[in-house]
Parts: sequence; C-alpha cells; structure tokens
Amino acid sequence: MEKLYQKYNKQKDNKLVIVGITSEKNKEKVKKFVTNNKLTFPILAEGVKTFRDYLVTQLPTVLFITKEGYVCSAHFGAVTYDEAKFDAEITGFMTGTTPKK
Repeated sequence: MEKLYQKYNKQKDNKLVIVGITSEKNKEKVKKFVTNNKLTFPILAEGVKTFRDYLVTQLPTVLFITKEGYVCSAHFGAVTYDEAKFDAEITGFMTGTTPKK
C-alpha cells in the first residue's frame, strides 16, 4: 500500500486516498509498526466500527472504496504488490470502467 500511496499521492489531480485501518488500541504499537515499516499514509486507529461497516472478517484486507463509499474491489489475506493489477483496478473504478482480468 505504501508503494501505491507514493505513486498516486504525487499526482496533481490525485483522486485516490489510501488509509490504513487498524483495530489496535495501543497507539504506541501502531506508531512502532508505522515507523518500522516506513509508512507515510494515514492510519486510522481503533477502526473496529469501520471493519463492521464493510463486513471485514479477515485481516489483512485491502478494499478499494469509491468516494461514495462503495467497495469496488476487495483483497483478503496478505497481498503482494502487483502494480499492473492494482493500476488496472484503480483506473477501472476511477473511470467507471471494469478492468480486464
């Protein structure tokens, strides 16, 4: 997610927001994780309500959500960065087209 954040956050007309969500209540643990993994995107702590709202039952989960709150794509479990795949998904939901699989 950090790679996607770095790629899309630099664009002038950026329409993509990446936010990490954790259920961890210990802010020091979250800070340590963020520091150790050199994350620069925002992290929402204590996100249990958000997990419930989006029916997240497995961690980690990656959701691509429109600004209206609709889930366009979901990935469950550990996710390996695949730039072409994520670019196709992101471009697809940002332009209203379905990415080729």
